[in-house]
Amino acid sequence: MYLTKNKNIASKASNYSIKIMIYLLLILLLYGVNNTSLFGASLKPFGIGVVFSLFFLGFNGYILGGINFVVQLMTRLSIMGAVECLNVFAILILLQLLLDKNKIKLNKLIVFIFSIVSQIVFVIRNIDGLESALSIFVSIVLSEFFLYSC
Repeated sequence: MYLTKNKNIASKASNYSIKIMIYLLLILLLYGVNNTSLFGASLKPFGIGVVFSLFFLGFNGYILGGINFVVQLMTRLSIMGAVECLNVFAILILLQLLLDKNKIKLNKLIVFIFSIVSQIVFVIRNIDGLESALSIFVSIVLSEFFLYSC
């Protein structure tokens, strides 16, 4: 069922509503991922992988950065948590800005590198010992595999 008989307008409205639903699901997913720990390590890198994979699939980096910033800030209300949020937000905004200015072309390698750079503050903040380093490394590798598979 279409909102209008014009197929172009109907498909645009349909695409727009699908994107809105994906953004809402992303908010719920990120909130759950940011509040979940597995074997003593946060699953936050996996959430960052999801955000960057949606960016690679053509979603707006400004909106994704804003969603990620708000959800991370809701789950990590501290100074260092805010720095983590700002790091990922700044990387997504920079990447979208470079794309908008046609300075770079979007490809897997660029998104992969920016995704890893966006997780540096998280790694520095959360490494306590060998166990946490291993679990953080595994979480980041899994998020990057997810990103690469998308």
